[in-house]
Amino acid sequence: MTVEEIYTKCKAWMFEKPSSTIYNDYIIPIINKVLAETYEENNMLRMFKYCEGDDTKLPFVDGIMAHQVSSMNDEVDYEDEYVLDVIPKGIDSYFLMDDDLNKMSILQVEYNNARVAHQCIVSSDTVNELIKKAKDAI
Repeated sequence: MTVEEIYTKCKAWMFEKPSSTIYNDYIIPIINKVLAETYEENNMLRMFKYCEGDDTKLPFVDGIMAHQVSSMNDEVDYEDEYVLDVIPKGIDSYFLMDDDLNKMSILQVEYNNARVAHQCIVSSDTVNELIKKAKDAI
């Protein structure tokens, strides 16, 4: 999913028109903040799915900075649970921080609840094994 697609979802959830440009100056820095906040959780979900039989994606081993975006056309290569749910909620909660503290509070709770709902745990031995496998694949 691209940054533009995520941004469109964010605007809809805030009841902004698709043509609204009010947050255009902030989307890239804010999405990068949210991507950094959720990097480890998303990576753990990737490992969990791999262990459950989805061997199409190995964990990221290139670090948070490799997944930062710089344009609206950049792809966000996070798991669907994150690009469809967690990341838009996080972005919206930051967007509303200066506009509406009541809505921001609600979205911050939804963001944190979504993060918890999608968290998975993989043993440290499995993490080490999958990271080695991912590094070998590079």
